[in-house]
Amino acid sequence: RMVFGKLLGNGDPNRFAITKDSLNNFSENMRFMFEGLRATEALYRTKFGNSFLTGSMSREEIESVASTELLKSTLLGNALSMEAVEAVKSTPRGVKAVFSYGNFGVTIPKDGTYRSFPYDHVSKTQLLRALDRLLIHGYGDPRTNKISEAQLNAFTEDLFPILIETGLVDETLKPSIAKRLSEASMFLPSSDGDKGLTMNEAIEFEAILLSTIENGKHVHALVAAACPDNGTDAKGNPLILSACYSEKFAELYTTILSQVPGLQEYMAKQTTAQRQAIFQLIMGIARSGQSITDYVTIEDSKSIVMISYYVEMIYTRFDGNRDGLLVNVEGDRAFPIFRPFIADKASAQGHKNPKDHEAIFNFILAYRKLPNDDVWDYIVRRYLLGPKKYSVERAQMVEIFAMLMKM
Repeated sequence: RMVFGKLLGNGDPNRFAITKDSLNNFSENMRFMFEGLRATEALYRTKFGNSFLTGSMSREEIESVASTELLKSTLLGNALSMEAVEAVKSTPRGVKAVFSYGNFGVTIPKDGTYRSFPYDHVSKTQLLRALDRLLIHGYGDPRTNKISEAQLNAFTEDLFPILIETGLVDETLKPSIAKRLSEASMFLPSSDGDKGLTMNEAIEFEAILLSTIENGKHVHALVAAACPDNGTDAKGNPLILSACYSEKFAELYTTILSQVPGLQEYMAKQTTAQRQAIFQLIMGIARSGQSITDYVTIEDSKSIVMISYYVEMIYTRFDGNRDGLLVNVEGDRAFPIFRPFIADKASAQGHKNPKDHEAIFNFILAYRKLPNDDVWDYIVRRYLLGPKKYSVERAQMVEIFAMLMKM
């Protein structure tokens, strides 16, 4: 009741009663959702008629349809309806994680550019947008259309007991939530470095999360079928010996990485031993704190999929010439996004000067180690020579991910 009272929005953060005003707010949000879905159907019917469910349109095609025409397809035809219409039409530019047709899978194109947007994607995005609109109204700031880190944490604290009670999650998942939200501030296509979420960041985060859950189940089942039977967890999901998981990853990588074709192509150029070494690093990040002899669980598989997305999204966003290397000028573009994370971690270790934060960022990319691991080299680069030239490929980026966990 407390969660729903807040989500519906009763105007007082200290009261959780479901009032007439809060129900009106909920009703308005549902109207926004359905008006957007009506507009989405009308949009795709302009090109595909009764076959609109399987249709896909380019950004230019979507934007060329007049909003006033789509407004005619709505039930109310009012300002809320127009807000929903404009939200639907903004989807190709605003949300840069695109659902495939027929499922919740998200594929990250090698060049970072989506050229076609299925009806499935635009309709699912409208559903997520309506849910996030409700979340931001209840816990965030509707004026800025954003929810802060503290507000997200408050929502998590309120919601988590319900999720545990209904069996949707278990208590062990709770510590990872703050980590996932922090990652969302850096690795999504629209991430701005702020630990809060904008509407577009929230939708992208949910899209990647839904894809991770769906693809993680598929990956886990695929590897389990190729490894010896080692029993199941309490929920009946296979347990896989980590050594076998690593070996089969190197064999099955083309299928496992099908939704990150850039990383898939990179892996194809590596030897089997190199693929296994890269995967060991990914698995180490995903299973931080666990013994390598432990069984790999389905939650580990989901984390492995998530990390693969993160690595690829760095290159699709910042590798401007698509050569598979992140160089200094591209790192300079990335730094503002990672500045808050680096500043938090560096300040905790005594590096409070903002100039130190950029120097540390460049040092990590160039040397793939932390300043405290090589104080002399860091001092020379920070105060005398300036940043070293670097050229970071995907395997080295995974090394950096693993190293950042030590900060």
